[in-house]
Amino acid sequence: MRKTIVVGTLLVLVWLGYVVWPIYTLGMLARAIEAGDTATAMRHVDLPAVRRSITDQVVDTYLKLTGKTVSPLLRGAVASAADSIAEPIVGRIVAPDALAEFLREGWPIAVLPERPPGVSGLSGANLGNAWQVFAAAEYGIGHFEIELPPSLPRDRRIVPEFRIMQWRWQLVGVRMPDHLRVRLAEALIKLRKR
Repeated sequence: MRKTIVVGTLLVLVWLGYVVWPIYTLGMLARAIEAGDTATAMRHVDLPAVRRSITDQVVDTYLKLTGKTVSPLLRGAVASAADSIAEPIVGRIVAPDALAEFLREGWPIAVLPERPPGVSGLSGANLGNAWQVFAAAEYGIGHFEIELPPSLPRDRRIVPEFRIMQWRWQLVGVRMPDHLRVRLAEALIKLRKR
């Protein structure tokens, strides 16, 4: 009986640690971004993974807007070409200072300087308390994501995605709302026409 209680208590503590750990990392990232400490913020970011995430979203929207299609069989072969297609836009978003600004503002000002009203990014105020973060977050095995800020309509929120990498939670992607993906793809279309 005593062993069962000890094992049960340990399992509960491990589960609580797993639940709190990504929330703690998210809070550290938000504080670093708010303080303008890009170096600390980037320690919690896997830049190549974030670059892939943003590139995929911009290229997919670009292909939809231009009416071009890519066979699912060729999608892997097109991935390297997609990087070069989207580089003029994505490269300016994922530079460390620009990425920190994008996360803080919820808008990539480095690419689209006219920030519309009703957008917001990652900040302590937008996170709320730990319970609100937990309630708004989605957990998986080694995966954590949250729609921010919860005060905005769903179609205006960004979704930071975290994964455990090398025994640390790292930002690996930022799902952007549709209106932002469209604006970025339109900017890419204008650039490619020049």
